[in-house]
Amino acid sequence: MFDDQGIPHAWDKIKHQRSALLAGVDTSNFMEALSYCYRETGDRQFLDWGLAMSKWTATRFEERGRVKNDD
Repeated sequence: MFDDQGIPHAWDKIKHQRSALLAGVDTSNFMEALSYCYRETGDRQFLDWGLAMSKWTATRFEERGRVKNDD
């Protein structure tokens, strides 16, 4: 569901692939799970994914409310 920049996307159930539309998921749960995966495996990719999501989430909160109809 997440792209290379850690941006969460909706899932296209018809095409069975990630949608271009952003998803309204709670990224903190994913970041926490990825940090546990990194701790357990030592695989740096899990940490990198979590960091990318963290950066996107911080940017998203800074932008929140600046776009019409954005809650």
